[in-house]
Amino acid sequence: MVLVTFIIPTIGRKTLEQSLESLLQLKCNNWKAIILFDGIKNNLECKEKYNTKQFIFQEIKKQGNIDIKNNAGKVRNIGFQIIIEQRIDTEFVGFLDDDDTIHPNFITYLEEEKNKNSLMETCIFRMMYTNGYFLPNKYHTKIKVKQFGISFVIRKQYLEKSRIQFQNHPYEDFLFLKSLEQKKCKIIISPYITYFIRTNYVSCQSYLSTIQPINYDKSKELLPRILINY
Repeated sequence: MVLVTFIIPTIGRKTLEQSLESLLQLKCNNWKAIILFDGIKNNLECKEKYNTKQFIFQEIKKQGNIDIKNNAGKVRNIGFQIIIEQRIDTEFVGFLDDDDTIHPNFITYLEEEKNKNSLMETCIFRMMYTNGYFLPNKYHTKIKVKQFGISFVIRKQYLEKSRIQFQNHPYEDFLFLKSLEQKKCKIIISPYITYFIRTNYVSCQSYLSTIQPINYDKSKELLPRILINY
């Protein structure tokens, strides 16, 4: 069993390769990734570079409205279906957009959160933008719109039991998490920043070093670990 399987919707952005590179930089290898080409052909360059059992590439029919580029919620639901129907042996299901990246210690941090809280069903990591702004901030202890994004994982077992799905909506991430909160899903908001929006860990680390003396990797000492529905 792998610890986490990432679902990656793509509309053919050139940044997809950078997203996949961030997975290859993970310090632990117990992961898989399903890359779903939403109504387009697999246009990934250097395909042979990603020709491993960890990557699953699949072309699907265009989801949602043909004139809307971002139908990521519906594409992620296809990913759920693949994981369940193909019986992919994974403990958690995670997400990554094709213009974002994750921290090389993502797996290590997820293991830590799981070991600290064995009943955890969903873990929300914090996400950071190119300007160093991150969310959720330390004051948010409940799921709020525009304060939470796709930087979370959910247990496959809970996903199968609840059959929860994404809505095709601009705030689909928030609505998904809010539904989990209302269903009394056991949720942890981790102190770790592991998800980088249209940037990467190295760029954020360099930027932060110019504006404050606090080392990025000490964020866990500055931010709280929040339990919801425990």
